[in-house]
Parts: sequence; structure tokens; C-alpha cells
Amino acid sequence: MQHEDISNKIRYLAADTLLSYAKSRYDELVAGNGDFVHYSSDQTVYKILEKEKIWLRNISFMNDYAEIETGRSILLRIFREKKLLNKYNEALRHIGIQSITMQDIIKEFENKNSDARRNVYIASLSEHRQSGEEHHMGRLQMWQAYGRGAGAALIINREFMRVNADEKSLIYIAPIIYVNPDSPDNLLEEMNRVADKLKAFPYVGEEQAGTVMEILMSILFINMVTIKHIGFKEEREWRIAMVTTPEISRNISKSGLMEKDVVFVNGVMQKIYKILLQPTIKRIWGEEAGLQAMIKGILIGPTPNVAMSQEVFQEMLEEKGFVDADKCIVASHIPLRI
Repeated sequence: MQHEDISNKIRYLAADTLLSYAKSRYDELVAGNGDFVHYSSDQTVYKILEKEKIWLRNISFMNDYAEIETGRSILLRIFREKKLLNKYNEALRHIGIQSITMQDIIKEFENKNSDARRNVYIASLSEHRQSGEEHHMGRLQMWQAYGRGAGAALIINREFMRVNADEKSLIYIAPIIYVNPDSPDNLLEEMNRVADKLKAFPYVGEEQAGTVMEILMSILFINMVTIKHIGFKEEREWRIAMVTTPEISRNISKSGLMEKDVVFVNGVMQKIYKILLQPTIKRIWGEEAGLQAMIKGILIGPTPNVAMSQEVFQEMLEEKGFVDADKCIVASHIPLRI
């Protein structure tokens, strides 16, 4: 029992380590009265509302498929610095672990994630300010990237991030760390901060070596999938991410929160995972909550027929039980060269 108690305490402290950067970014979002927004097309937003599911697609098929490899490469490069490795090894010894070193953990991480793209599934969110021009228009660069001439965006309650605290959840939501590959000082600072928190763990001894290794592997993985080139900083992106294993894939339906499917996009076969919104909403906001607890509104971007989009989306929201559905839709009217 004592062994279990220590293990659980380590995991609790690890969650604080894993999520502290996300929490600081989330606090900034709250201070600015912001929410999340999912930029996409009319068609995709309509399907999300109709089916009440959000797709997670394999990173290989996403716009920024190369970013995972970029993140992995930068992480491995900064851990070649002896000063950082020594800091982690000192922290491991401080909490009573002598049998593994940070070099061992990095080697294991490198081996397990050599083909990381195959197992990573994501959906992208962005920060959305609920005041000023952005609230009414969205952001031009996001429409250019995701609207493709018929754009719409879902404004998502920022409290959706509470899914991170759900032990049953298979996904996590984390902010992107924008890094200059030539001088990744902010990432190095983040990894130093993690080492400091590791050293502050209680003494755990060799019995917990496996647990600590698993935690550090998770921290490395989360950083790997949330690193992007600093040139994308204006996107203010967060990611809904999931890493799969054969066991997770086989048993996904047992969670009651997700399902697996195979779809064809432009003739190309893709395996996807879907977040089931209704059970997810009830776990976050309570049994009585409906879709409106999570979806705060729709922003209509550049599209050939704004009036038609407004009408169709209003009807959809009314069917889903939204109160004052017409007030939940904002037409951007932002000009975009198509």
C-alpha cells in the first residue's frame, strides 16, 4: 500500500510538472477573457455539430506534419548539453534513483519515438480573444490557412482544458511552444524548470525508478508534439493530442469517450480517432450539460454565401437545443483573396 501511495504521489507531482506551462498559458487566456477556437471549413464545422464528434487525424496528414520531427530533433539536440544532463542526473540521485540516468531515458525516448508520426493523432485549436476586432473577424492568417474559401470556426469554452485532469481521458490539451531552431533558449529554460521540479520530488528510492522513467518519457513526448517553429507564433496554437498503442487502438471504444474509424479523404485511406462530445461534456460540466456548455458560438469566415451559412448554422444550433442560437453566430465579413 505504501508503494502505491508513493507512486500516486509521484504521478500527482508529475501532472503538476507536465501541466504547469499549460496552466501559465491558460491563466493568460483567462486574464484576457479568451477562449479556444477551431478554424476549419463550413463542411467540417457542420459535421462536428451534426455528429457531435471531433476528429483527431494522424500527424502525417496534417498541414504541419514535419513539426513532430522538428520537435524531436530540437529536444535531442538540447539534451546533448552535458550541463542539462548532469542537472537531471543530480535530480535523479537526489530522489534516490541510481539505476537509471537521463542518458538512458533519452536513449529509450529516441528508440521509441523514431517513427513518432505514425502514433500521434491531433486536432488544432487556437486562442481566441473575446473582445476587439478578433472577436468579430477572427484572424486573417488563420482563414488563409484553414478556410480555403469557405471558412467557419467553432468557438470552444476554454474550460474544455479540464479534460486534462480526467484520469479516464486518452487525450490532453497543451499549448504550442514556439522555438527558434538555431537558439532554442525558451525550450532549454522549460527543460531546466522540469529538472528543478524533479529535484523537488520527495525521496522515492529505486522502487520507483520505472515510474519516474515513465514520467520523464511522457514529459519529453508532450514537448516533442507541442514544439513548432517560431515563424508560426501568430497562430497561438494549442493541440488536442493523443498517442496510440496497439492496445489503446483495440480497446478505444471501452473508454466511452472516443471511437476509432477509417475514412477516405481525396481517395486516401486514413485511420482517425473521434472525441465523443456528449460524454466528454458531461464529465467536464456535469450530467445536465448539453452541447452549448462547450460550443460558445460559430464564427463565419470568408465564404461565397454568408447569409446561407448563417441560416444553416442557426437551424443546426436550434436543433441542438441552443438558447438564442442566432446570437451565437458572428459573420466575419473579412476579405480574403481566393
